[in-house]
Amino acid sequence: MVRVGQILWESLKFSYMHLTEIIILSLLWFFFSIPIITMPASICGIFCAINDLKDEKKVARDFLKGFRLYFSKTLPLGLVLLFLILVLVSSLWYYVNVRSTYSLIFTMFQSTIVIFILFTQIYTLPLMVNQNLNLINSVKISAILILSDIFFSLSVFLELIFISILLTFSIVGLPLLFGIMCIFINYCLMDLIEKLKLNE
Repeated sequence: MVRVGQILWESLKFSYMHLTEIIILSLLWFFFSIPIITMPASICGIFCAINDLKDEKKVARDFLKGFRLYFSKTLPLGLVLLFLILVLVSSLWYYVNVRSTYSLIFTMFQSTIVIFILFTQIYTLPLMVNQNLNLINSVKISAILILSDIFFSLSVFLELIFISILLTFSIVGLPLLFGIMCIFINYCLMDLIEKLKLNE
């Protein structure tokens, strides 16, 4: 957890140094993710842009270039994401309308499965962009990386939830939300790969 906290601190310092670019990226992500199925392509656009942050115009160009490049490649993942969101919404709707012990267990079970799937895929999109992998290999390697150091990855996942809640309820932090999250994931992925190389 200390290691993840240090990475978060480095991510926040990097974000502060590139504040304008991070705000632009977060806003671009928001508008390009409205259809939901385009959310993975938007995230890939951020990963493409944060690899070379120089100025406001370049960051928007890099985002759009990444979005176009990964749109068709990540479309299946976008459809899976849409399906998972529909599963969560329908589970909550079922619980609200039925309100029984069975509906609560059913909702909790489905929510746990969705959260587990999301947990195993936190490294998928940065792997696609940084390692130039296809979607299937990225999905496999993301799961392998998580299992290789499950406590580190669980700390990363919990930290992402914490950042999301903190910045969502902070009016000032909301425009920075997804830019900071992607930088944090990128740093964590690099740290994990470096650690695994040292252990070989």
